[in-house]
Amino acid sequence: MNRIVAALGLLMLVSSCREDRGPVVPELQPISAPRTPYKVDATSDERFLPHADRSKRFRYFPGSSWAELRSTQFRTLNFAFGPDGVGECYLSEIVGFVDGGLDNVNRWRVQQMGLAPMVSGDLKQLPRKPFAGGEGVFVKLDGSFKGMGEQGGREGYRMLGMLFTRGCEAYSVKMTGPRALLEREESEFLAFCETLTIVPDMNRDPYMQLKVGPFEFLRPCDWDYFVPDHDAVVRRPLGFTIGENKEATADMGIILDPAQGSLAKVLNGWLEKHGREPLADEAAIASLPDQALLGAMGKWLEIEEGGKTFVGIVSQLNSEGHEPMTIVATLRGPSDLVAGEKIMLRTFAESLRLGPVGGAGAASPH
Repeated sequence: MNRIVAALGLLMLVSSCREDRGPVVPELQPISAPRTPYKVDATSDERFLPHADRSKRFRYFPGSSWAELRSTQFRTLNFAFGPDGVGECYLSEIVGFVDGGLDNVNRWRVQQMGLAPMVSGDLKQLPRKPFAGGEGVFVKLDGSFKGMGEQGGREGYRMLGMLFTRGCEAYSVKMTGPRALLEREESEFLAFCETLTIVPDMNRDPYMQLKVGPFEFLRPCDWDYFVPDHDAVVRRPLGFTIGENKEATADMGIILDPAQGSLAKVLNGWLEKHGREPLADEAAIASLPDQALLGAMGKWLEIEEGGKTFVGIVSQLNSEGHEPMTIVATLRGPSDLVAGEKIMLRTFAESLRLGPVGGAGAASPH
């Protein structure tokens, strides 16, 4: 709980509800994740998908001199080339990217190539290249390459990498070898990425893992992010539009003022806006359905009228030495659309958390 309060304190420094400094402008990139519970400190085994029979979903033309190798846990497609197979190229199907692949790029740069890390703004400046009918982020790195378990680096090496997301799926292709060898193989690498065909995984659940500022969460692939409005009471770092014509919206907000953040104040405020009678007492509040939000158990309120439905969740974070902080999440729109999105709201609310310093999977071989 102290980590949660500390991270929220950082958010308070950036955007205090008592002093309006403009809308929060987060960094947002889509990445893939299954519906199984998201583990912040996931190991490599947990980050990568099971490798049995995965290669059947891919159609590809390897480089003319590439030798195809057996797939492994971390390499769905696996190739070697050059003298004694010194060059390697492989495709990985990955469960989670953080910050649109920045964590992966920096793992390549720092841990494998001995280079300085990038910041999120640098990622946007990287070139895009054709990949499987779309475009991927292309990375070219020269340095001292250190493979998994190696103590010293191999000087004069180059790494080519491609990061690609499609719907709820994310992939990378990485090639390593002596610089002179990769200069000759770069065109083969780019051709392989461009001509690759990926058969959609119909068993993949429709959620994506995202990171916005300190927040990490799962959201449905068809929820589109936007920067929501905020007011003097509620700061809203997360907002989504839902439906083909954006008929519904969902958002998450933080109330830092204890006088405005009691459960009764929030719940009765929602009821008042919809012309409903306030909750009579604590017993009436306790009778509402329970719902987890940002790691704390809160209450679920649902109001339907005139063909439209409003859903609100409110929870409170408490820690010794700090005033309570109130978290709210809402979903509103046409009743027929909202009815099918309530389970998505529950998944979002239950998965919402504050990420660890340094991110996850720092020791991953990928």
